[in-house]
Amino acid sequence: MTIYSIQYLRAIAALMVAANHVITYPFDVETGEQGVDIFFVISGFIMVYIMEKNQRSWSRFLKARFFRIAPLYYLCTIFAVIIGYIEIPNLLHSIQTVTFIKFYKTSPPLAVGWTLEYEFIFYLLCSFSILIFKKQKNQIFLILAMLLSAVVLIDFIIFSEKKYGHFAEFGLGVLVYLIYRLNVLAKVSQNYFIFFIFLGFFLLIISDIYIYKDNFTYLRFIFWGIPSFLIVLSFISLEDKIFKSNFFRYLGDASYSIYLTHLPFIYILKSTFNYNKENSSYLMQILVFSLIVLFACLVHTYVEKFISNYIKLRLN
Repeated sequence: MTIYSIQYLRAIAALMVAANHVITYPFDVETGEQGVDIFFVISGFIMVYIMEKNQRSWSRFLKARFFRIAPLYYLCTIFAVIIGYIEIPNLLHSIQTVTFIKFYKTSPPLAVGWTLEYEFIFYLLCSFSILIFKKQKNQIFLILAMLLSAVVLIDFIIFSEKKYGHFAEFGLGVLVYLIYRLNVLAKVSQNYFIFFIFLGFFLLIISDIYIYKDNFTYLRFIFWGIPSFLIVLSFISLEDKIFKSNFFRYLGDASYSIYLTHLPFIYILKSTFNYNKENSSYLMQILVFSLIVLFACLVHTYVEKFISNYIKLRLN
């Protein structure tokens, strides 16, 4: 079953991140990085949704999630090395890339990979919760309780030196699923949800202007995480009312390819055509942005989907 509202949000989040690297905004705003926070909230929702709908064992769940993110990430990393965007990773970086294990004060060779390290730890938590509660009644609610507790503890204890609240954002996504599952907001007028969508995006933009990001700590969770929660919750609540577009659904499917390929593709334009967004007209920036999306859609159609279909056959 396709949840169109989630597909649209995945597309919006990926396009925000890509646009942030090629389009200059007025007032020195860099609206786009917040797409990552929207992704984290979406992931929290989707993982619990998948866990309840598919009823897989913990090992099959983890295997499916690993093969969902790993192959294309590996290929994009290799592609980035070939074109000269990144250097050949050393042993530590190679292990980090292959395992998604975050080493202290190291970043993955392909810059966007840092989010996948957070994602994979969340997948491990989901798998562990399935293992613990697999024979319990009301399994999904026990899993929800465990995940909500675990993501907050991880943020406060394991990643306390950063304190960006990324794991708590997964928790916000879990909370969205709980509200969705219990149908808590069934009688709320859709006008409120439309208002909260606009409010959420407004808060993301206005906080980018007035919050000093290099000293974000848990302000990121407050000023980007909570608005992302409002946006995702409101989109989900409008699922029955939202228009159904195969085009935007496709962009949602291609969001992972957009996210992984946009930086290497920008590098190709910079090294080949000396492209620089600061010295480019808005028309040129929009053209480059369109080319990024087109390239990513080709990667999704001819590479990502091929890999996905092959893996599904092998796993089943």
